[in-house]
Amino acid sequence: MQMQGRAQLARIGCARGYAQRGVVAVVVALTIVAMLGMVGLAIDLGQLFVAKTEVQNAADACALSASQELHRDLPKAMERAEAAGRMVATLHRVGFQRNVIGSVSSPVTVTFSQTAAGPFSSGSGITGPAAEAMLYARCEVVNSGIKTFFIQVLNVLPGVTIGTQSVTASAVASRRPSQTSCAVPVALCADKVSTTAVGGWLEAVLSPQANGKDAQLSGNFRWVDLTPGAGGAADIAGQIVGEGVCNLPAIGAEIGKPGVMSSLGAAFNSRFGIYFGGVKAGDGAPDLSGYAYTGLTWADGANAFPNFLGRRSSNEPYQGVNIAGVDVSGTIQPSSYLQLNGRERRAVPVPVVNCSAFDSANKAPITQWACVFLLHPMPNNAGITKNPEGDIAAAKCGDSTSSQTKMCLEYRGPANASTSPCAASGMPGDPSSTGSLVPTLVR
Repeated sequence: MQMQGRAQLARIGCARGYAQRGVVAVVVALTIVAMLGMVGLAIDLGQLFVAKTEVQNAADACALSASQELHRDLPKAMERAEAAGRMVATLHRVGFQRNVIGSVSSPVTVTFSQTAAGPFSSGSGITGPAAEAMLYARCEVVNSGIKTFFIQVLNVLPGVTIGTQSVTASAVASRRPSQTSCAVPVALCADKVSTTAVGGWLEAVLSPQANGKDAQLSGNFRWVDLTPGAGGAADIAGQIVGEGVCNLPAIGAEIGKPGVMSSLGAAFNSRFGIYFGGVKAGDGAPDLSGYAYTGLTWADGANAFPNFLGRRSSNEPYQGVNIAGVDVSGTIQPSSYLQLNGRERRAVPVPVVNCSAFDSANKAPITQWACVFLLHPMPNNAGITKNPEGDIAAAKCGDSTSSQTKMCLEYRGPANASTSPCAASGMPGDPSSTGSLVPTLVR
């Protein structure tokens, strides 16, 4: 009896062991499915993240390219904008760079609006003023039919159906004023600025003011040191030939007068496409035009900048002393050179100071930043011309009776005004600014 009982117990234990082993197999199988699902989730989500990045890059580039064609009164401005956006988008690829954008599975939609918030609509048929009013371009890019790999193992679970996936990206861009011009080391007098209307011509006069045969002529065209202690004349020449001072000193910061630096005329004239002495072509970019405005070439004696925009588009070079009345040395580069190498270099911000304090103490605080248009190159004689009595015999800015021997600047208003052609660090204009506009993502 005992033997029979033991055998029966053994049979029951074996049955229970087999049952437990069956449960373990089920648990292991479910665990493997769950682990594969988690691994698949990580891998496939990573794939979708890459796909999202790819279409976002395409959408960003599309919007930037399309917005570049906005703000233009062209018969087919909107068509150009849409075509530009689509073309740039199709240069991108998706699916780990295997598939092109623009196919049926990856369409591109380009729309336009007057505001960043929309509504956005197709540019088809929009021309004239209505096209100019469109300030924002939006691109939407889709990549559909993305196959998942491991995560589809979850389809074995009841009620789970995982198929191909899709990702969508959108970007909005507009053209905004850019920092195309940094400050040059020339100052304006606060008392002159306060009484001069936008478009008026001001003299960057000799400093200190010289009158009479006993005056001490310094030949200093109110050069200022915007980065004191950085290297004197060589540093200031580098600012003029180069980009200028882009990190502007704050209002109230004191700037100094570095002394006699008449040699800086060669650096200054490079912005007009005139190269002389140690400043050679290629050392510094010229403006797109070197056309000079003096009393001999612009009888109005004011508001020359709007006319200059047309000259700039034609890449007109400096006219020479016989026409403009400014005697310069060096090589005057032709239109072809200006077109190839030129940039917008003659509308620049400059500091405004109290000139009495500046002359007496050789330093003064900045009261504001003004935008000026550089009217003409500097003459050979650095502005010093005496008559027989020892007085300065230089023509006034706008004087049409004699050659110009002073540095003349056209005042274009405060540098932070919405209509300022200067787009300087910390003081940009708005979308209506006459300064250079560059494509910028806004959303």
